[in-house]
Order: sequence, then C-alpha cells, then structure tokens
Amino acid sequence: MEINETSIMEGGPNPCIALDDQFRYNYQLVERLQESLSPNEQNKIQTWCEKLLTMDQNVNQMELRCEYMWFIFIMLQAGGVRDPFMQLPPIELPPLTQFLPWQVYDEVLLSMEPRMNLEAKGENQT
Repeated sequence: MEINETSIMEGGPNPCIALDDQFRYNYQLVERLQESLSPNEQNKIQTWCEKLLTMDQNVNQMELRCEYMWFIFIMLQAGGVRDPFMQLPPIELPPLTQFLPWQVYDEVLLSMEPRMNLEAKGENQT
C-alpha cells in the first residue's frame, strides 16, 4: 500500500513523523561523525545537511532526504567523504540510486561489512 498525502488526510498513518524522526536521528549521528573530518570535508557535509534539512515539504521529499542522510551516515562511518558528496548538492536531488555512482555505493557498503561482522560476533557472545 502506497502512502501519500491523501491517505494522511483521511486518517491513515502519518509517515512524516517517522521519516522526520529517522532523518533527525541520522543527522545527529552525522553531526558527531563530521567532527573528525577535515575543515573542507566538514564544510561539504554541512552544506549537504543544510540542503536536506529544507526537504520537508512532502512525503516524497522526506523519503529522499532520509535516503541521502542514511548514506552520508554510512559513508562517514566507513571512513570519510567520497564523491559526489565533495561537491555542492544539485538544486534538485534525484533519487540516490540515480545520483550516486554504483562503485561508490558498493565501496561504502563493502567497507562496512567487516564492522557489521564484528558487531554480530559481539552480540552472539553475550
């Protein structure tokens, strides 16, 4: 079932609250992680965050900004800023899968794999 503004007005679930909570949680994590970046990288990430903060006019924008913020969080956790996030954000953001080169997506996710394996081992030992 697709959720849109009409279903919200008709008393259906309001995904905006959950999307905003998810975005703000990841935004807080990104703010902490960017403290370890170079000043230039901090500036770029802050510019991206400011852009994403403005994208709250409808559910589609909120979903899109969550995807971008999630990826920025994962990218910083994986060790730093990569293109295309070293550039200024475009005026209109396309879906992340159209914007992000697949090689960058793969590199970031693969670099997170050892960390996730260690976390999983730690959970199994408790």
